[in-house]
Amino acid sequence: MKLEHVKNIYFSPTHSTETIVKEIGSLIAAKLSLTEENINLTSLNNRKLRYEVNTNDIALIGFPVYEGRVPKVFWDSLKRIKAHNTLAVIVAVYGNREYDDSLIECFDALSDKDFSVIAASAFIAQHSIIKEFGTGRPDLSDLEYIKRFANDVSEKISKNNFSIPQIKGVRPYRVIATPSKAKPQTNNSCDLCQICVKSCPMQAINANNPKEVNENCIACHACVKVCPQQAKYFDDTRLKEKLDFVIKSFSGRKEPEFFL
Repeated sequence: MKLEHVKNIYFSPTHSTETIVKEIGSLIAAKLSLTEENINLTSLNNRKLRYEVNTNDIALIGFPVYEGRVPKVFWDSLKRIKAHNTLAVIVAVYGNREYDDSLIECFDALSDKDFSVIAASAFIAQHSIIKEFGTGRPDLSDLEYIKRFANDVSEKISKNNFSIPQIKGVRPYRVIATPSKAKPQTNNSCDLCQICVKSCPMQAINANNPKEVNENCIACHACVKVCPQQAKYFDDTRLKEKLDFVIKSFSGRKEPEFFL
């Protein structure tokens, strides 16, 4: 099999997944002397397009973990990607709680779409909601894990080893709790700059009045993270109760995990 390209395919509202996927992709491309291409499925307009990956591609599939699962919006965009027995590497990024069944769920879905998954990984980034979780991550230690994973994947490919990894996860997948319907609030610091409007992956924020957020919101917190005035915030009792439980139960540092 003659490989030519690494295609970094990712959904990354707060950019942590994008950072990790691009770093891994660049290292693999350099190691195997391949070209590199980014397919950013964060914006709605990009998710409406159709893409194709071939037998001479390595598809690096990256996503943030929501409630221990793959975000539904990411699945909807993956349906538009046509594969042809394409090698795939999975990168799940989570906020130091757990990635639960997200890797095995992604493995199953990609295998059904004519991808051949040869490796998977779970990395940690700062939690999009709980800022105390994964603060400053990926950090220098994570970068060393990234280099090691990219090197392990490159070595496996260079040896023509396309075996299927044993990935952690349970079937049937864990049931996602009924999500909170909370939407971001806006305080009086808002100066109508519309940065939040442009950053929203769901186009859920009214361009004429950023205080209005429609039902498409997935609470990804992209708007909260990018607002230069710190005008966006979430204020939801149920969400706070859940966060209190998470903080008490999952405060210890997690390290990346690889499956090859």
